[in-house]
Amino acid sequence: MHIITSNEYLARRDYKEVGKILEYMGVSVGLIYQNMDIEERKREYLKDVTYGTNMEFGFDYLRDNTATNKGTVVQREFYYAIVDEADSILLDEAQTPMIISQKKEKIDEIEYIKARDFVQELKGIRIIKEEPKNKKQLLENEKYDYVVDKTYKTVTLTQKGVDKAEKEYGIENYFTSKNLNIMNYINQALLAKEIFKKDIDYIIKDEKILIVDTYTGRVMKGKRYTKGLHEAIEAKENIKIKNSSELKASITIQNYFKMYKKLSGMTGTAKTSEKEFKEVYGLNVVEVPTNKKSQRIDKKDKIYGTIDEKYKGMLEEIKQSQEKGQPVLIGTTSIENTVKISNLLEKEHIKHNVLNAKNDEEEAEIVENAGNLNEVTIATNMAGRGTNIILGTKTNKNEVLKSGGLKVIGTEKHEAKRIDEQLRGRSARQGEKGESIFYLSLEDEIMQIYGNTKKAKRESRNRQLLEYEKAQKRAENRNYTFRKYLLKYDEILNYQRNIIYENRKKILDNEFENVIENLINEFVKYLINENQDIVVNLKSQIESIENIKFSLENQKEISKKIYDRYKGKKKTIGKEEFEKQEKTRILEVIDKNWIEHLENMEYIKDTVQIRAYGGYKPLEEYAKQGKNQFDELIEKIKINSISQLLFNINIL
Repeated sequence: MHIITSNEYLARRDYKEVGKILEYMGVSVGLIYQNMDIEERKREYLKDVTYGTNMEFGFDYLRDNTATNKGTVVQREFYYAIVDEADSILLDEAQTPMIISQKKEKIDEIEYIKARDFVQELKGIRIIKEEPKNKKQLLENEKYDYVVDKTYKTVTLTQKGVDKAEKEYGIENYFTSKNLNIMNYINQALLAKEIFKKDIDYIIKDEKILIVDTYTGRVMKGKRYTKGLHEAIEAKENIKIKNSSELKASITIQNYFKMYKKLSGMTGTAKTSEKEFKEVYGLNVVEVPTNKKSQRIDKKDKIYGTIDEKYKGMLEEIKQSQEKGQPVLIGTTSIENTVKISNLLEKEHIKHNVLNAKNDEEEAEIVENAGNLNEVTIATNMAGRGTNIILGTKTNKNEVLKSGGLKVIGTEKHEAKRIDEQLRGRSARQGEKGESIFYLSLEDEIMQIYGNTKKAKRESRNRQLLEYEKAQKRAENRNYTFRKYLLKYDEILNYQRNIIYENRKKILDNEFENVIENLINEFVKYLINENQDIVVNLKSQIESIENIKFSLENQKEISKKIYDRYKGKKKTIGKEEFEKQEKTRILEVIDKNWIEHLENMEYIKDTVQIRAYGGYKPLEEYAKQGKNQFDELIEKIKINSISQLLFNINIL
């Protein structure tokens, strides 16, 4: 059984506290965490129950399926998973796949800098949502070099921008396959310029770009953006591009967890997403009554016309709480907003602590003190931190309760109502007193992207709140649609992934000798029908050595001679050493071609989206082109496995 939670702190805590009970009952308990060596991981996976984070389990799965030595495989079969903070892991984190990458031999620093400088000179238009049938919008867009779609967080060159790119790079047709690299450098530079923001999506620490988890506010250690985006951000921030990476393996959260024969989970905020749990994972949502009746007072949201007015009202709320000595937790959606609020509090001489990705090593101490008298704490995405705020750890708890308990102030709604509920849930635990209130404005990002601000400005306060709720609902629907879209694409790739991984496993288990004869037949058939220079040269070499001519009539005889050559090579080198070399060569062929295939599939996904404007159905196109690509991949692997094994060359 795997017990999976969202961060290492919680995994360690539960392993230590709950693990004692399990061990007392005769159940062995293990823990997976970062920076463990292979032998330690293998031992922990052999335990009856293993604690860890979804990222550790997922990355171990990917590493196992790219292993070149059976001794480095750490996981056993998937049986039962219990997921803590189930909506955070199974839904929110499911918007991006789990990825492992490998360093590229060549670092294209000059190309990233060139693309950065090129896009800096371009002028873009920011729109709420691109509508292909809106002719007025399309005509307006064409006045600019690129279009930023704020809803889908994409950046696309217009024809005007394409013309400039062709001139800058000296190319005739921007969209031909030979210009894929140029397209990618420019696309990533545009994303770095317009979509990925410092102190929101990433921070800079020790001259490194560190990714911030959108849902937990924590730094994602060791993780890099793929497809050249990380390098594009380094170029944007004038940080030396230390290494360049390429996609090695990936899987969506959904397809990873669907491999478990049994799956269950727990969270305080799943009811609003029960449809998605059922559709994607086949899981029912059951509400369990609270242990003690909640005494939390959830005050009506307050909404203002501008962000400045909102913050002014929020400051008055904090001052009123300070007069009573009531502890206050202020929740924000980004590091940038945390800094703004911190500066406002400093101007008002209000003492406070700040918890975000820049100082998450101080998390335990800040959280420990957040429930004391007169304490004010600002936290980025407190909802994802999974830590109880205990009232009165260093002051009198009864006095804290008399002051009203912990007050939670939300400064903006998240794109999922569940996360707002989790923020509220930091207060009034286990029947204690507490309260919550949200301070909102018509200038909040969620309203700018998903709301009708012009209409809302004309409405009463109550109607404005209703418009805000509608904007949040649109955001939830968009993210749900995006996750479904991501899963549908990955299901096509998942079919291919399973075939490749299953064959890799057979090779690691030395179960490939019986297929060599079949591979040789395929190899000979290919040589007979192809006339590339490299193939012609190889045929001449074989004809000379074996004293035979390639023809359809001689196919069986040639296959037998090459198979005899294979057996002879094994005998000369020695069975054990030959099988070791054989395994290495074939795995190298599979991995090299699979990595190229993943890049091709990414390119297909990008191009079918563009073709949607021409009336094509993107998913159908992706499936069709993906099948053709996969058929070519299998042929390449078959032919190159034998040509590498016997002749040390790749002919495909």
